[in-house]
Amino acid sequence: MVEIGEDDIYNRVYSYPKILKLIETSYLAITVIDRETGAVVGFAAFEDFPQGQRGMTDDKHYNLWEEWFRNAYRIQEFTSLNTLWLSYFIAGGPLGTQNQHNILKQVFQTVYTSLPDLIGILFLVRGDADEDDIRHCFEPISGYFQKLALKDREQMANVRGIHKDSEIYYSSRVHVVPYIEIRKAKQEDHDDLADVFNS
Repeated sequence: MVEIGEDDIYNRVYSYPKILKLIETSYLAITVIDRETGAVVGFAAFEDFPQGQRGMTDDKHYNLWEEWFRNAYRIQEFTSLNTLWLSYFIAGGPLGTQNQHNILKQVFQTVYTSLPDLIGILFLVRGDADEDDIRHCFEPISGYFQKLALKDREQMANVRGIHKDSEIYYSSRVHVVPYIEIRKAKQEDHDDLADVFNS
């Protein structure tokens, strides 16, 4: 899917040329395998901070992204405890290229099943990446994301490691894992459940 160490579209968009290190050190890495052939058709890596900030040590970086994020977007509910950042996603081979959308859905379902406290996944579209590269990587999976409205662009200008024109997209867990309400049974449920029990 990707030639290790080569400059390619994915490395330019995700700003992470050291794929082997990413596989080894990311918060969560998921590989999608074709059941019939055993071939790898997709890979995704997630971090608890946005890509581009690894190795930063001041109070605006690494896992301390919440402060500038809250100030820039005026959203309070996202933290590194309940939100992950999609740091890398690729789908390849004959199955992967045509079904990137479905592969990402399977990846997200695995993430939410593995980490039930997550409320969503964020994705940073880097402002310094080429538009054609972004379109190639993000367009096939954009159906699972919605763009967050930036309230204070000056906050983004002060964050080292992230371009001031970057955009952040959000994917809620309800896009891939439907919300289910659990309640105590009521007597009137009997009619609805009788068909289920009798089948």
